[in-house]
Amino acid sequence: MRYVLGILVFLGFLYLSIVLAAGFDVGMAFIMFDLLTAVFMKAAVAAVIIATGGLKTFIMAINAVLSKSYFISAADKEKAIRLFKLISKTIIYATVIFTMLGLIMTFVNASMVSWQGEETSLGLSTALIANLAISFLTIFYGAVANLIFVHPVIYILESRENLEDKIVISEKQVITRC
Repeated sequence: MRYVLGILVFLGFLYLSIVLAAGFDVGMAFIMFDLLTAVFMKAAVAAVIIATGGLKTFIMAINAVLSKSYFISAADKEKAIRLFKLISKTIIYATVIFTMLGLIMTFVNASMVSWQGEETSLGLSTALIANLAISFLTIFYGAVANLIFVHPVIYILESRENLEDKIVISEKQVITRC
């Protein structure tokens, strides 16, 4: 529950800072405008989870993070940590790939428009700046995903104690040693 609350607080402050810095309309456009990029990022992560056969491990890890009463073995915990480290790398590489695709498409579209002579230089530069902003938004999504979703899960899993990890000393052992 603390994990979910932490994510909500972070996203709330992030949205509030965008709205205060740029206005409500820009804040809404920021969230809604480039939804396709967020979908592509999630698709890349889903593809890696499916390709590695880690769906069961992913679900176990999410259950273990969200509920302290959920039992996860040490072996499953280690698999989940490795999977989330792979997801972190996947997000980084997907961010690079989608940013590069966005930049390539921006420059291709700009060259096509200028070649056809349909836009003034002011309109072309405005469109170019808007497309560049959208391309760089992918980097923002990747950083936020790693910062508030993936790395906290890794930390929570690494710091979680399992029943089999605890050393239990009985009264009999204490009495015999004294």
